[in-house]
Order: sequence, then C-alpha cells, then structure tokens
Amino acid sequence: MTIENIEIHTKQDYVHIILTYETLGISKTAEVSKKLHDYLDNENKDMPQNIVFDLCSVKYIDSSGIGVIVSLLTKCKKQNRVAAIYTTNKELMRNIKISKIDLLFPLFLDFDQTIEFITNK
Repeated sequence: MTIENIEIHTKQDYVHIILTYETLGISKTAEVSKKLHDYLDNENKDMPQNIVFDLCSVKYIDSSGIGVIVSLLTKCKKQNRVAAIYTTNKELMRNIKISKIDLLFPLFLDFDQTIEFITNK
C-alpha cells in the first residue's frame, strides 16, 4: 500500500512503514501525522501488532517531526502494539537521541535487529 510519500508493507509478523520524505519538518508534519494516524485507526483490526517506522530516507528531522514520531509511537503503545524506529542515517539517529526518544522507544541502525526486537517482545 502506498500513501503519498509513505510506503506501507504488511508482512506476516509486522508492518513496515517507510517514510520517503527527505525532510520531516514543520511543512510536512500535519500531513504525515494525519495520514499515519488515519492508517493506524482504520487498519487496526487487520494488521499485525508489530510496526517498524523506517526513517532511512529522512535526511533531516526537526522538533515537529520528532513530535509526530512520538505521537505515532504513543498511539501504537495505546493500541498494544510493539513499535520501533529504524534508520541507517547516523546523523538522524544522533538528533533523535538528543531528544531522548530512545529512552522511551527502541531505535535501531540495523533492520534485522529491529525485526528481532519487535517480533520477540
């Protein structure tokens, strides 16, 4: 399934949500938030409980983008889902860690470790 700038792949054990935006800043956050909150609300019963938010394409994220990610992860937690963030961008990882999100939600640089975490939780 594809929603503009968001790819959603449903696997047997997890949903892989890929954000294809290069910049996740204030100009995109309302759009991303609405699309993904609507998806999580509408697909709730039929989708696997495990979710990977893939930020590999994101080169820059500001505080409003981090806020969207936190709200999505919080929604997943309220729906009793296991969710994690995956990125190969070390600079993005550093910026996310500065905000201390990694203390609340798992954050990985390796896709296999991400999948292992969410499917064994």
